[in-house]
Amino acid sequence: MIKQYKISVPKSTLNDIYKKVREFPWNDAQNMSGWEYGTNLNYLKNISKYWISKYNWKKFENKINSFKNYKTKVEDINLHFIFEKSKNPNSKPLLLLHGMARKHIRIFKYHSKTCSPRKIWEEKLKMDLM
Repeated sequence: MIKQYKISVPKSTLNDIYKKVREFPWNDAQNMSGWEYGTNLNYLKNISKYWISKYNWKKFENKINSFKNYKTKVEDINLHFIFEKSKNPNSKPLLLLHGMARKHIRIFKYHSKTCSPRKIWEEKLKMDLM
């Protein structure tokens, strides 16, 4: 069964994540400057600082929710997907998949350029985006 879906991460969950990131024991982490054994420590510290000081999850959440989101289950695996139907009656479906969590950001950028109200894309490409 396919159900409409809206992302809504509670503020308490976000606050818990921010607290854990802020209070992470950096002094206990091995100082590896390379990537041979995992994430570069300085890179991870910079991302963590960005997450707690500049990143706006609710803004990104709103971006995700600006599309038509759905959830379904396939062989006991929960799947989240977006489906935007073109206004073009001769449109064909285009399925874009991602395997890494950050890849959906690029798909959203592409998605907003290809679907309504972007008439040029609709008329030339004639596609529904999933």
